[in-house]
Amino acid sequence: MRNSKFQRNFLQQFSIKIPVCVDLDGTLIAEDTTIESLRNLFLRSKHDFIKCIIHMYKGIKSIKYQLPRNNFLINKININITLLTMLKDEIKKGRGIVLATAANKYQGREALNYVPIFDGVAGSNAFINIRAKQKSNVLMQKFKKTGFIYVGNSFDDIQVWIWSHAGICVNIKQKYVLKEIMLLNIPYMIL
Repeated sequence: MRNSKFQRNFLQQFSIKIPVCVDLDGTLIAEDTTIESLRNLFLRSKHDFIKCIIHMYKGIKSIKYQLPRNNFLINKININITLLTMLKDEIKKGRGIVLATAANKYQGREALNYVPIFDGVAGSNAFINIRAKQKSNVLMQKFKKTGFIYVGNSFDDIQVWIWSHAGICVNIKQKYVLKEIMLLNIPYMIL
């Protein structure tokens, strides 16, 4: 099955041992955690905001790491209920669900605590910004025996879908992303 519009049974074609790895920003939630954290920091403390921005010369991974750990207001986010329902159905069947985010690992853990359906979280740290190819490397290493199914929404996620058993596309706003996943030789679903 190449393309399936939303079908509840899409994941049934894959072994229950293959986990589903879910992107956070723009996929599980509508917001971008780094931008929201920077905005909240700016509103709370201009001094801390400027200290954080000074780290920009070291790259985005440094900024993400420098953001205060309690700065992201997880209770103010918009969760994709359709995706959440699908993931809960898979959990009932025994499938593992992992949060794989380019956001700071602390923000990932905060999301994990707020939406307690995940078996674990892979997030960025001071040394690596897990997005695109870096995220696919982390997931391939973590799931080298079983492989994984990936849920994402952006151009960066194409680098992850390339190495996944299947792709689930959520909130695709850029048409070229949809065209790219259609060219990959994997089953995919548009949610």
